[in-house]
Amino acid sequence: MYALFVPLIIISCNTLKVDNNSISNGSEFQYEKNGSSKDGYNYLGNEKDNFEINFLYSFNDSVYIKIDGDELFNSKIITDDITDNPNLGFKFSVDKYNGKIVNIIIPYKNVSESFYLNDKYRYVYIFYYDEKLIVRYSNKAYNIY
Repeated sequence: MYALFVPLIIISCNTLKVDNNSISNGSEFQYEKNGSSKDGYNYLGNEKDNFEINFLYSFNDSVYIKIDGDELFNSKIITDDITDNPNLGFKFSVDKYNGKIVNIIIPYKNVSESFYLNDKYRYVYIFYYDEKLIVRYSNKAYNIY
């Protein structure tokens, strides 16, 4: 009986998919593992002092972002080849915002999502895939500029 009980406890303790997620309204949260520099990407270490939120290609909506009630971003995002802006983003302080809840509202898509910032992941990539909002935590610096 002991042999059956231990694996059950180990399996039930896996919370990787929800540790940064506060409230999910149908959005998908992804966590990108750090790789090695051999794979062609640059990875951040903990020495960087900023978080960076990036909206990836084909994100064309008005976006409102608040952290603990402070409005940090309120703008129309257009990321496409026509505007010559395939991706847009902004940076803010790790010291000030680590552990805080980010609220993102996209009125035209009826999206209201909340998630935590964690200094283990300095980049947050936001994009749509199959009509679903994806929030990807990463330390991988995409070549997007």
